[in-house]
Amino acid sequence: MARAHQFLAPYELAPKWGIRTVLIKASGVKTPIWDKGIGASTALMEGAVSAEALRPYRGMCDEILATARYAEESGITPEEVAATIEEALTAPQPRTRYLIGNGAWLQMTVRRLMPDWLWDSVLLRTMPKTTEPLQ
Repeated sequence: MARAHQFLAPYELAPKWGIRTVLIKASGVKTPIWDKGIGASTALMEGAVSAEALRPYRGMCDEILATARYAEESGITPEEVAATIEEALTAPQPRTRYLIGNGAWLQMTVRRLMPDWLWDSVLLRTMPKTTEPLQ
């Protein structure tokens, strides 16, 4: 629902109440949330879930953790996000969308041009262990 709201807000708020909205799409941002999520996921895989129960999902979990690590390492700083927010708040005529960070523009553009089934296929190809047959 949050995604639907971000796309519908400009159409609801501007005409009814004169409130302009701006979408700021940031790619990975270097914050402690990545370490927290990676740590919790690793702990879950190492103890809370049996190895047998985890077996069908192990490859996918490893790939998702690697993606999270990469996003954190290659992400932009919170200060860069704050600077973009400040720019949007202080601009006389702010843009409708600000795409910031490594790959944000490309990801948003490609996502808009692809049908869902093709986007899903591309994402799965980036995680080959996710689609390996169960041994």
